[in-house]
Amino acid sequence: MVIIDSGCAITDSRLSGTWRSDLELTRKFNEEHVILTDKQKKFFSQLFGHMEITYLSPGKCEVFMPKNKIDNGSNIFEIDGFREIGEYKIIYKNENVIVFLEEDSSSGEQIRTLYFIDNSTYWVYIGDSQLYNAHLREYFTKVK
Repeated sequence: MVIIDSGCAITDSRLSGTWRSDLELTRKFNEEHVILTDKQKKFFSQLFGHMEITYLSPGKCEVFMPKNKIDNGSNIFEIDGFREIGEYKIIYKNENVIVFLEEDSSSGEQIRTLYFIDNSTYWVYIGDSQLYNAHLREYFTKVK
């Protein structure tokens, strides 16, 4: 994912700092509200909880995902880690949401919405992909 447009006119102080994927909140919601097989639950419990997003300044952020090993029961495979510094543009915000305009190299321009639970917790909709058909959420909590 590459986030676009450094000419950001809208800012939001809630974003400042570092946010980490919260495995427990993510797992709790997805297991209670999403129909997943046991294999999918195991996969997602190993995938989520690692990503960190640091909002460096208005319009700039760093996304970090460490290298990770996933055990699917019959094989163990490695997911490459990455670190990207990107730019984003807030196109809408209110007390509950912040909406970004971003561009993904594989799927083009997209809108991403952060849904705030409070000032230290938000979630994003993961949605469908070619690998699974589930409407997942990933929760992030502020770590610094």
